[in-house]
Amino acid sequence: MRAQRSNPEHKKHYNWIASSRGSAGDAALTRNDESQNKADRSAGILAKQVDIESKRLLLRRWQESDIEAFISMNADTTVMRYFPAPLSAEETTTFYDSIQQEFSEYGYGLYAVEEKDSGCFLGYIGFHWSRFDMDFCPCVEIGWRLEERYWGKGYATEGAIACLKHGFEKLGFDEVVGFTAVENIASQRVMQKIGMQFERCFEHPGIAEGHPLRPHVFYRINKSNYQV
Repeated sequence: MRAQRSNPEHKKHYNWIASSRGSAGDAALTRNDESQNKADRSAGILAKQVDIESKRLLLRRWQESDIEAFISMNADTTVMRYFPAPLSAEETTTFYDSIQQEFSEYGYGLYAVEEKDSGCFLGYIGFHWSRFDMDFCPCVEIGWRLEERYWGKGYATEGAIACLKHGFEKLGFDEVVGFTAVENIASQRVMQKIGMQFERCFEHPGIAEGHPLRPHVFYRINKSNYQV
């Protein structure tokens, strides 16, 4: 019996099928990897108690591991330029405890900010329930403070916009206010970029008379004029 010759067309057809199966398998593996990555990322976000997410930032609850960087930031004279004085380690720890207390009481506060790409702690952006002797208090204030190396990247604006969206759409705020020293032009620009409107100047009662940082500006944004 003569040996049957192989048909080149059959071989070509088999190779095409094998190649197709391989490509489909690779694609399936890629999809599985992507799904796993998304699941891992979602699990990581849940573990960190992330309240707000923007394109480049995670605004999350605080962790004890943040305290060391928080102390360093609050001791930086450049970062604290528009505050009466830098904070000591003890003062920052007290501040940290008060932030945690506000989260416990209200379910929101000054969120710890984490850079998505690096996982680094940047500072804070969020809300504070302000109570001091002024006619607009008590009020929900929006504020931010970031390490100097993260300035100039638009992070404060990006995070503040995400905060306002969360505040008006999820937390049910009717209005949010902001205030800073008259000299702090950078923070005023952020307020303007996120849609807040200047209303007036005032003398901050918590700062000594005659101090150059006592004159403050007051901004406000209402739910009715908030735009995404």
